Amino acid sequence: MSLSSWITAPQTKAWSRREAIARDNFTLIENGENTGFSHAVNQGIQLAKGEYVVLFNNDAFAEPDWLSELIRTAERDEKIFAVQSLR
Repeated sequence: MSLSSWITAPQTKAWSRREAIARDNFTLIENGENTGFSHAVNQGIQLAKGEYVVLFNNDAFAEPDWLSELIRTAERDEKIFAVQSLR
C-alpha cells in the first residue's frame, strides 16, 4: 500500500508516518508541495507491486464487499482492464 499526498494536517501527517514505519507493506510518499491528484495517483501506481491497483479517495466510503466484488468482476473476463463501483 502506498500513500502519496500533500498532507497539511499535523495529525494526519503524524499518523501516516507512524503507519509507514509500523507496516512492512506501507510506503509513504511525502510531496513538499501540492502536486495535484493525478500526480499523486501516478506516484502510487508506479510503486505498486500487487496484481491490482486500487484508487480510493480519503473522503470515500466502502461497502463491506466492495473490493471482493471489484476483483470478481475484473476476473470475469481477461479483456477487462479496469472496474469501478457505481455507488
